Amino acid sequence: MSCPEKCGDCASTCPLCGKANLCRLADQGLHKGACWCERTEFPRELLDRVPGPKPGTSCICHDCLAAYRKEQKWHPRPGPGDYYIEEGGRIVFTESYHLRRGYCCGSGCRHCPYDAAGRPKLQVTAGSIVTMVAVLLVWLFTPAISADTVLVDFSQDPRTHGWVEGGVATLYTWDGPSQALALTWDSRSSNSFFALPLGTTVTLADSFSAEFDLRLDDYGERPEKTAPLQIALGFFNRTNTPPRSVTRTAGGGANLMELDFFPDGDSGPPFGYSPSTISPVYFSETGRIDTRFSQPLVWETGTVYHLRLAYDATSRTISASATKPDGTPLVTVPSFVVRTSLGDVALDAFGIFNWNEEPAKNGSILAHGAMDNLRLQFPPPPLGPLRIHISNDAVEVIFAARAGWKYQLEYGADLGPWLAGSSATAANDGDLTLTDAALAEKHRYYRVQASAP
Repeated sequence: MSCPEKCGDCASTCPLCGKANLCRLADQGLHKGACWCERTEFPRELLDRVPGPKPGTSCICHDCLAAYRKEQKWHPRPGPGDYYIEEGGRIVFTESYHLRRGYCCGSGCRHCPYDAAGRPKLQVTAGSIVTMVAVLLVWLFTPAISADTVLVDFSQDPRTHGWVEGGVATLYTWDGPSQALALTWDSRSSNSFFALPLGTTVTLADSFSAEFDLRLDDYGERPEKTAPLQIALGFFNRTNTPPRSVTRTAGGGANLMELDFFPDGDSGPPFGYSPSTISPVYFSETGRIDTRFSQPLVWETGTVYHLRLAYDATSRTISASATKPDGTPLVTVPSFVVRTSLGDVALDAFGIFNWNEEPAKNGSILAHGAMDNLRLQFPPPPLGPLRIHISNDAVEVIFAARAGWKYQLEYGADLGPWLAGSSATAANDGDLTLTDAALAEKHRYYRVQASAP
């Protein structure tokens, strides 16, 4: 049952727990528009728990509804964007589905957005950073990476230090004695990645780079196929990496800025034989691509080369370099300007990619090697650690902001709907204070919405 079916003259407190329910029909001075409870189904069994004469006169609050759903193990009906299907038929629910359900089921779901206490974690999206805090219980924002320079020497197992994987995990192994990351590219395996989340999202408005040492012990096509596929590393967006639907060998992909090395091989007509070559590759959010594969090179197995992939926001230029152990160039890698017609990207991780050969008629790759001394540079997250100050029925949220970004404090009875608690404020570098001076309830959830320039 929805709100209009169960509420007459709504009271402003929950009939079960006595907390503010933020019903818009009950408090005309708080806000206008449709009430959150008009878009929510309340089970008859929960309504029957309302004591005495209160049934039909006040809305049950979000907290009581979420607690009941967890008690009954309630799940919303999945719709578009709520799940994807892995190779082998396994269904994986997305983070948005878990948030819509409203509680942690405790099953260790891959995209669970809740922490050990059942509270929502920080949510990171392409256009904004959203941080949840409660008035009486404060959760501090601690990004996975708080600096704009990250150094990884692989002296410790990366899986215990924030790295994540998708697809075939055995392609990526920590080599403890060598203190390096052992890598395999095998196009017979499904699309896979091993990645370090940035803790923020970068776009073409940001400058960022990656450099690392890479050794290939062997590489080439499998005997039954003569055309090469790529050895790929670079920046990507983890939400755009479903298991098999990204057919990179057929030119597909989105939200990628990677460095690709193609061994020599015969791709057949009309291309014929191609020498080994290397180039940056750009895939926009909509899958539009640009590359510069033009310079042949000889990559010696067993040799450690230093590679660099960089994007400069001022000139909109993607560049790359490959350097020999003596510091001289292995090859001059062409750079190129990202045309505005291609569209933007939203990148949130650096990773090593393995692309499946199935869509390619005659292409394959089988290679082994190791990576070491990874250095990432990118802008810091646009929202730093939060501090909360409460006095005289006002809430102040103080945090480190970034110049050019706009910030707004929003509040709600639970995880939405969200209402403006402050005006949108353009920031300079340094601390910014957002104030909700009209605190009317004893319990509110807050979030800070950060919009990119």
